[in-house]
Amino acid sequence: MNNKNIHLKPFLIFFSAFLFIYTISASLNAQTLNLDNDYIQSLPENIREDVISELESTNDDDAASNLSQKRPSSQVSKLKTVQKWEAFLKESNLKESERYGMRLFQSMQTSFMPINEPNLNGDYVLDFGDVLEIQFIGQKSNTVSVEVKRDGSINIEDYGKIFVSGLSLQQANDLLKASINSAFIGTEVYVTLSSIRDIQVLVAGNSQFPGIYTLNGNSDILHALNVSGGISENGSFRAIDIKRNGKIIKTVDIYEALILGNNYGNDRLRSGDSIYVRPVMNLVRAGNGFNRKGLFELKDGETFEDLIKYAGNLSKDIKNDQLVINRIVNGSYKTSVIPRDDFKKTIVKNNDAAYAEEHSIKRITIKGEVKNPGTYEISSGEKLSSIIKRAGGYTDSAYAFGGRLFREKAKQIEQSNNERAYQELIKFISTSSSSGSGEGSISSLPLILSELKDLKPLGRVVTEFDMLNIEQNPKNDTFLDNGDEIYIPKFDQSVYIYGEVSNPGTSRYSSGGSIANYIDKSGGFNLLSNKKQLILIDPNGEATLINSNSISLSILGNTRINDVAIYPGSVIYVPRDIERIKGREKIILTTGVMSNLAFALASLSTISD
Repeated sequence: MNNKNIHLKPFLIFFSAFLFIYTISASLNAQTLNLDNDYIQSLPENIREDVISELESTNDDDAASNLSQKRPSSQVSKLKTVQKWEAFLKESNLKESERYGMRLFQSMQTSFMPINEPNLNGDYVLDFGDVLEIQFIGQKSNTVSVEVKRDGSINIEDYGKIFVSGLSLQQANDLLKASINSAFIGTEVYVTLSSIRDIQVLVAGNSQFPGIYTLNGNSDILHALNVSGGISENGSFRAIDIKRNGKIIKTVDIYEALILGNNYGNDRLRSGDSIYVRPVMNLVRAGNGFNRKGLFELKDGETFEDLIKYAGNLSKDIKNDQLVINRIVNGSYKTSVIPRDDFKKTIVKNNDAAYAEEHSIKRITIKGEVKNPGTYEISSGEKLSSIIKRAGGYTDSAYAFGGRLFREKAKQIEQSNNERAYQELIKFISTSSSSGSGEGSISSLPLILSELKDLKPLGRVVTEFDMLNIEQNPKNDTFLDNGDEIYIPKFDQSVYIYGEVSNPGTSRYSSGGSIANYIDKSGGFNLLSNKKQLILIDPNGEATLINSNSISLSILGNTRINDVAIYPGSVIYVPRDIERIKGREKIILTTGVMSNLAFALASLSTISD
């Protein structure tokens, strides 16, 4: 079968279904954990109790004994309880928020504690708990692992104490090389950091979950905010204090990194540091006409020029260089307009809203046999003939009669009709089974139902593509809509015959050929075919119900089989006989369903490439 007709199969099953009979999580394994008391104490009380309870329930003496181990808690494998806690933290941030930046903490690493990765550069500052690996080559050849003690020193056998706390990794490396070289002549020293200390920091103020958190020694302010659930709706992104020994050492503006890409002050935290999230300042809404729409936080004294900077500048499609401002004055909103020259002069106020008027830009796509296929911007009220001309017109091999227009609105209607038909089919199957009607029909329905359920709507709109016809009859010209897709196929010399015939497939088009001729070329009707009612789909998507015995059908008309014109690219479909379905069920099949089927079949891209 020609692969360009694969799209037809599900729909033919869809049609056959109605003519045949109408409207028929992972377990989590616990792991042995290395937890220290500091980490357990840093958890909220209810979480802490559940963690301890879960540890005890493992009946693993080794896991219980690991509670006394001191390092490194930031390498902890997660308990179910901790995983639930982290999921809760993440869920708390999933609530929709208009504030720009709230999603930052949803996209960051979701681990409750940063991974203990010792691959650091030379400016990392050493402190109590860090572990150094020192390799000696020469007169003294061996490798030792030493931990920085509380007094800031490391102890090297045969040499003694060397104080490294407060030194950067590079400074410690230089000091050790100089000291060892003077004591052991001809000995080279290589120093690496093998394990990072843990630190405890206090997150306070307007964080989602303020408290004491255990992090690794390479953490910065974003890590701390992340494990505390992020910034609350009442918290500031523009003013977050880092305190050390009771004094503010830095105030961080996260917008500097999040929006402008500047350094946000990623100084590493130290144990005992406090992070205070100040209250939110002025919230100003950037609406239509801004590249980033949302609620932005601005500092006192900042202007609408700053808002434009944070909101990614104004759109290219704005009508003029001015902003419309809505501001609360004496309890009610007042509207004013400010020109571009005043953007830098006008200071924002809390609850301001700004927008710029935009041109209504619509875009459509045209593919296939036109001279310049592609995506085009269209004006309001533009019609199909206009876009064909703008695309350079048809190529010599274009088959305008088979042109197709696909539209999102039509797709939605088609999807709704398909879903309703599927549900009615299910309902009918259940009533037929209980009443005994439609005997012998139910067994063949699973495949039909499966195909019908998976059927994807195309949203085809039957449209006139003949430019001469449109020129002579302008009312046949179709208005275009945003998102429309147009496809112009090549001329097709085949006629397609499907359904209940002996040899379904394609037949070469012959001038003057009738439906009967093409069915004969396909081996004629088989034993299951309905010879009285056939479906013909023209290349332009129009579907006609052909009544071979002149039986009148009020919905789709009465067309005699030998009076029908067949065009290149047409589809002839022979449905299955449904004579064994009697009474009300057959009336449903031959009335209300037919109009839906004709519309659906007309939407089908019967000869798409």
